[in-house]
Amino acid sequence: MLKTWCKLTNTFKIKKNLWVQPLTKCSTVTKRNIKNNLVQFSKYKAKILQLVNTSKLDDLTQFISASHAETLISKRTSNGLYKSLNDVLLKTKIDVDSWNNFCTSFINHYKKQQWKNLIKSDINTTAMPATLLGIYVGPTAITWSLVDRNFNVLAWDSIIWWNKFPKYDVIKLVRLFVEQLPLCSSYVMEELIINRSRGTSYMMQHQIISSIVSCIKLIQYRRTNNSDSLANILYILKPLTTARFFNLMVASEVIAVDYFIKKILDDTKTDNELLRDIHIAYELKEKYMGKVPGEREQMGKSLLTTLACLHIIRNCMS
Repeated sequence: MLKTWCKLTNTFKIKKNLWVQPLTKCSTVTKRNIKNNLVQFSKYKAKILQLVNTSKLDDLTQFISASHAETLISKRTSNGLYKSLNDVLLKTKIDVDSWNNFCTSFINHYKKQQWKNLIKSDINTTAMPATLLGIYVGPTAITWSLVDRNFNVLAWDSIIWWNKFPKYDVIKLVRLFVEQLPLCSSYVMEELIINRSRGTSYMMQHQIISSIVSCIKLIQYRRTNNSDSLANILYILKPLTTARFFNLMVASEVIAVDYFIKKILDDTKTDNELLRDIHIAYELKEKYMGKVPGEREQMGKSLLTTLACLHIIRNCMS
């Protein structure tokens, strides 16, 4: 009888220990998750703190339930502003899952707004355009590239404008250029930083850009009956958006795009996720390589502008 009692007692102790160990592990994992999430959110802690310290109920309920939003405001009103992310959790007693969802939702919203801010004016970014034509007006050439939503390059070319037309005959130049453009569903151009000290060539670039934009707007006006709401949109990227997107900035200067274009032309590329989906036909590669270096540089900029815009739109949607 005594032996039986001892066995039962030992069995109970073993089972008790087996229950305690998983609970201990669970607690440790939970604490680790909290710590990891705080580290993950720390990059945006200033923005999150600003949100919880200054926002009204309507703003907070975009990212968290009304009851939790009321708690955040109530504790802020009675105890003063929150000093850290830990301080928010301690004062409000919001459960970790709700807090994580709140932070994640806000960060995703903040990132999308950052992408949207790269495109001027309020343009629909809820769907990818079927095809996007990027236009770049360089110091000697006007270049363009047509890319579809799957990052297939359908057209890529240029015309020389410098010393090819009578000075200031912008109308003739732009008419000839627009006539050569392939059909597309949307357009993209990037603004130049205005610098009036750079001379006649630079000012003519601005005149050509303005004339091309006017032509595109006229095309849009003529097609207003088109049922596709994403058709004939003109996306305008803010200055240096393309260079910043592809990390082509050194201090305040933009480096040559040639080395980056060579990566795109290399069919074996796998190390850069921005380049993996891009497909260029052999004929277009040959046409590009047949141009002089200065013209190739300008063609590269039109292609990168088109690709950057497509990536930005896709990031706004994700």
